[in-house]
Amino acid sequence: MKHHLPITPYDPSRPLHLFVDSSITKGMGFVLLQKDDSNKHMVVQCGSTYITQAQRMYSVYELELAGLVFALVKTKHYTLGAVNTVVYTDHQALVNINNNDWDRIENTRVLRMLSKINHFSFVVQHLKAQHNLIADRSEEHTSELQSQFRIS
Repeated sequence: MKHHLPITPYDPSRPLHLFVDSSITKGMGFVLLQKDDSNKHMVVQCGSTYITQAQRMYSVYELELAGLVFALVKTKHYTLGAVNTVVYTDHQALVNINNNDWDRIENTRVLRMLSKINHFSFVVQHLKAQHNLIADRSEEHTSELQSQFRIS
């Protein structure tokens, strides 16, 4: 491993940055970050899982939503009740997830996934795939991400 982000204890007074990504070939992954006093990103928690045979049949939206659900549930000790949580994803359709009118959603799989995260407070921001390097390939490109863009 050439580059790495240091691990830090969780600080409830600082905003959380949750990077998520899903892929049929690579699985689901996330990295939860906070900035330290010197404005550098520090890892609070990270995780990944493989895609099951059933999940291989999901649409792209369902798979990306499943990745978001996986990340929020795994980080619930930090994200549940946190008021400054920003989720970064490379799937544009998830940006308006908190504005969904549940009565108009007919996909029961999507409704079940949304019900698992409706009690979390978060904002979703789109991040171009080439910039979502932490969630996509966290061990290879973390320092590259730090230098490419600034998160406020």
